[in-house]
Amino acid sequence: MSSSQLVTSTIIAVVCIMGYNSFFGNPIGYIEAKNKINSYIDEKYNGELKIDNLAFNSKMNGYYATVSHVNDTRYSSYIGYCRTEYLNDGYKFDVRIKMEEEVKSIIESLIIQGTDLVRENIGVSPSIDIEEFKYRLDDNYTGVEPIDLEIWLHPYTSYREKDKNKNTQEVALHKNEEEFAKDAYDIIKILQSTNYNFSNIEIYSYKEDGNTSYRFKCKGNEKIKSQQEIETKVFIKESEKEKEIK
Repeated sequence: MSSSQLVTSTIIAVVCIMGYNSFFGNPIGYIEAKNKINSYIDEKYNGELKIDNLAFNSKMNGYYATVSHVNDTRYSSYIGYCRTEYLNDGYKFDVRIKMEEEVKSIIESLIIQGTDLVRENIGVSPSIDIEEFKYRLDDNYTGVEPIDLEIWLHPYTSYREKDKNKNTQEVALHKNEEEFAKDAYDIIKILQSTNYNFSNIEIYSYKEDGNTSYRFKCKGNEKIKSQQEIETKVFIKESEKEKEIK
């Protein structure tokens, strides 16, 4: 083999290896990622998680490990390690999401049982301030961590209906502040009966124009005693998008 052929073959081999590594990783990178992720698990989760699978992700340019609790594999998530030595912890994110979904489902059920509203009327969005690395995916919400709660009340029929002239027209769930305050108070009574630690509560419902909304806000420890009290605190908010247009 001539020197030029040897050089060409070497270049082709190097290119092939580089191409392979860019799509499938390499043994050294695999071992490095596994060690880094295991060290992270030991440090942040006291070794309570284990790696079930580790694979290279070419789009993310790194290795992603499927992880689960050492004693419970029903729930799994991921921890990623990129070549820039960046660790992407999807597990702690999924812990928070799971607890927020749990709280959302419970609050929705309580509202449905205790008011005239149906599930299609209610949009519940809890945001829980969970201490990182304290909980695992098999844990339930304890009621201790503070919740910022937002509840959107909306029609259960089509959000838009056509009028007699077949023009698109907004449909509102509440015709006035009093109707909104009644539903808001019914919900507040239910929330106050729970043991949840609400930091802030906001309830809102859009008016017929689709741009402004009835809104009520209160602190979680604020005791609301009547519908009339809510009526005095209801305010109208114009959508930010509408403000930008103007």
